[in-house]
Amino acid sequence: MSCRVLFGVPVCLILIFNGIASAADTPALPAVAGWRCGELKSVQLDTVSGNRGYWQERDYRTPDGVSLKATLTFGTGPKFYNQPPDGTISDGEFPGLGASYEIISLAGFRALVEKDSMSGYSVAVNAFERKFTLTVECGRFEDRDDVISRAEALMALI
Repeated sequence: MSCRVLFGVPVCLILIFNGIASAADTPALPAVAGWRCGELKSVQLDTVSGNRGYWQERDYRTPDGVSLKATLTFGTGPKFYNQPPDGTISDGEFPGLGASYEIISLAGFRALVEKDSMSGYSVAVNAFERKFTLTVECGRFEDRDDVISRAEALMALI
């Protein structure tokens, strides 16, 4: 009986600390100091074959009044897309009519910056190496640099 206890305690500790370490490496949409942060919505991507990660969404408002919607997907469920090389610019071809996009590097990752005349700017960061994507959207009255700098601020905290 004591042999089981002596073996069981270290195994439990290893499992607990392994779980803590992997949770620390898991990205999440943060609460940003100084910003108004909406409720964090999170959905697990459970399938018949197991858990494939999660999807999170949160609304933000910066002190200078910029409103943002951020979406993060993590795990093996989200598919990572191939993007053209950095510096690619296109007007009106992709992703929709009247929209333009460019590929930039943001926080060391490839990102797509899209401008749509109706909905405004969005930035999609493909953090393939860390198994997540972050999308940040703002209204049509914000400028390109606003959405990029806010996406960089979120990436620094994820």
